[in-house]
Amino acid sequence: MDTFLVFYEVDLLSITGSGLTSYEDNPSALAGSLITCLDEARTHVPGDARKNTPIFLGATAGMRMLQ
Repeated sequence: MDTFLVFYEVDLLSITGSGLTSYEDNPSALAGSLITCLDEARTHVPGDARKNTPIFLGATAGMRMLQ
């Protein structure tokens, strides 16, 4: 049996601050902003479905600078 996944955007969340590149010297500081985004995303997924519901983080090219 084939499995098909359907993805759609339900919300657009922004990281606070002046952008991802502002975390270049301190990438661990980004965690707080990401946690805020993930907490907001969780409000769109019922509690009993969270274990099996993928949530994707889309980012601009600035995210690559933090590697």
